[in-house]
Amino acid sequence: MTPHFDGAIILDCTTHDYTNSHKTTGYIRPLAPFGLYDLFYTHNIPCTVINYVNFWQPDELTDLLTLWCEKTGVKQPLLLCSSLFCTYLHDELGIARKCINQISKAIDCKIILGGPVDLTMGKGTDDIQPYAIFKGRSLHILEYWINKQEPPADIITAPHLIPCYHNKSNVIVEKPIVPLLHDDYCLTSKDVIAFETRLGCKFNCTFCAYEFRNAKKVKDSSVEQLYNFFNEAYEKYGITNFTCADDTFNEDDEKIHTLHQAITQLSFKPTIAGYNRLDVMIS
Repeated sequence: MTPHFDGAIILDCTTHDYTNSHKTTGYIRPLAPFGLYDLFYTHNIPCTVINYVNFWQPDELTDLLTLWCEKTGVKQPLLLCSSLFCTYLHDELGIARKCINQISKAIDCKIILGGPVDLTMGKGTDDIQPYAIFKGRSLHILEYWINKQEPPADIITAPHLIPCYHNKSNVIVEKPIVPLLHDDYCLTSKDVIAFETRLGCKFNCTFCAYEFRNAKKVKDSSVEQLYNFFNEAYEKYGITNFTCADDTFNEDDEKIHTLHQAITQLSFKPTIAGYNRLDVMIS
C-alpha cells in the first residue's frame, strides 16, 4: 500500500567515511539517484537529491531539507535512501544512519530503502524502520507504487511485515538511464557523471552479479539521447569526464558505434571510463 506523500527526498548513501584513504568511487555521482529524480520529475512530484550523505553533518543536512520542504510546500515526503553495496545501516556511529534518523524525526516522512541488496534483511534497525524496500532494478516497480497501483504479487514479499519489492525475472522492462541534468544537482566541471548505453549483457559469467546477463533481448540508448546528455553537461556545467555504467561496455560493436556517433557530433572530446573485457578488445 502506498502512503500519502507530496514530495521526495533522495539520499545517496553509497559512500563511506574515508578517514585515511580516498577511493575514486566516493567522488563519482551514482546513477540511481538521478534515475529516481527523473521518475518523480516526470510525475510532477517535487524532489531533490543529496549526494555524498556521509560527508554531511546531520544537523546541517536536516536544517537544509527542512528549509527545502518549507520552500516547496512539501509536508509529507518520501525519504528514499539509495545504496550500492554498502553497509551504512549496520554502523550505529555512521553519519548516513545518523542523518536518516535525524531527518525522519524532524520531517514527517516515510523511509524507503533501495539498492542491489536488502541492507536490513527485512528487519529494520532500532532507530530506522523503513516503510518499504525496493531491491535490485526496480524503478518500474516504484512507478507502479507512486501511481497507487500494486505491482504483480509475485514480486512482493513481506518479511517482518516490511514490504520488499524485487522483480526476480531477468526480462528487461526498463530503459537505460541517460539522466537529465537538473540545476539543483549543483554540478561543477569537476564532477564525473554516469550514463548507460544498454540494459542487458550477452555474456553469462557465473561470477557476475549483474541482473540482466545472458540477455536475448536488450534495450539501448539512442544516439540523440547520448548526444544531448554530453552536450548539456559540457555547455551548462563544463563537465568533460563521464563513466559508462554498463556492466560490460564493449560486449557488442553496436554499442561502440552508437556512442561513437554521439561523441563525434560534440564540440569537445569527452573522457569516458567504464568496464571493458580485455579479451574482446584483443580479438
